[in-house]
Amino acid sequence: MSGLAVFILTSIIAYFVRKYFYYRPKVTVNFHSNGNSSSIENVKEMRLAWNYEIVFKNITKYDAISLSVDYGGFPFNCITKQKFSHIKGLAEESLQFHYTCLFDREVVNKSKHQFKDLMPIEIKEATFIVTYCNEMEKRFYTKFVRVGEIEKNTFYRIKPRRKSRI
Repeated sequence: MSGLAVFILTSIIAYFVRKYFYYRPKVTVNFHSNGNSSSIENVKEMRLAWNYEIVFKNITKYDAISLSVDYGGFPFNCITKQKFSHIKGLAEESLQFHYTCLFDREVVNKSKHQFKDLMPIEIKEATFIVTYCNEMEKRFYTKFVRVGEIEKNTFYRIKPRRKSRI
């Protein structure tokens, strides 16, 4: 009878090790600029536009299932609708982000058309929390923090808090 107990105990331990540690997908988030543009609205104003591609990449060979993104205070209404909820191992998916804003023409001229200097705080400082599951339905999280041009992805097993900086 003790052989059966050892077998059952070993099977249970193996199940939990695979569920929580072994089959662990990791999804990273990155911003890639697709260029900026400007247009003259009237004599005193200019419309500036920032175009980005937000890339979600699974950096492991294990599938990330039921993927969802909490954008927080980010202007998510400027992002194309997410058409994916599953990222296969070592694959990536992307969303397009287009943000426009009106500026006083003199402010744009003073900055010498350096769009980086005029970028709204919502884009400069973004925090996303990406939630996804492995094949055994265990949830995992990636917290993406962007401050200026610095981006950081941190991986969690429990849902992280939103408030933190790099």
